[in-house]
Amino acid sequence: MRRLLGESQPPVEKAPEFDVPEDVPSADSSWEPEPLNWRKIIQGARLKGPVRMLAAQSQVLLLEANRVKLRLGVRSIATEDNRRMLEECLSRYLGRAFRVSFEVGILEEGATVAEAEREERVRARQALIETFKKEPIVREVVRLFGGVIDESSVRPVGEPRAPADS
Repeated sequence: MRRLLGESQPPVEKAPEFDVPEDVPSADSSWEPEPLNWRKIIQGARLKGPVRMLAAQSQVLLLEANRVKLRLGVRSIATEDNRRMLEECLSRYLGRAFRVSFEVGILEEGATVAEAEREERVRARQALIETFKKEPIVREVVRLFGGVIDESSVRPVGEPRAPADS
């Protein structure tokens, strides 16, 4: 840059100093993205109906950024149409080509999203029942009347009653 005689140098503005928060990794630390999570992918893709059931009831053998390998317990659902439909839904959600492949075999116990969700519902139900039983008013009514709690009747506030058996 050329300056005229007698011209001053342009002012230099000093950048403000600030403290780096402790949770920000330094340049030399090895940052890794959050590992892929099949359950979050299923939820994020908003899979519905048979496609969701297929994804949730399969065991993940391999999950990478661009592909998944699933083990299915039933040969009849390991069809090319089902594979292609799941692949299209996941590719659309992820915004890139995503390959799906199937293998048929025996599923490991507790290895599917559906089983994890079922187990969570059971634990939540049991916690609800235990909380209900510990309520002072419930304990007092049971004591006064010598009652027994029908655990099948315990439900969260606002949940509709199940239809009566006819």
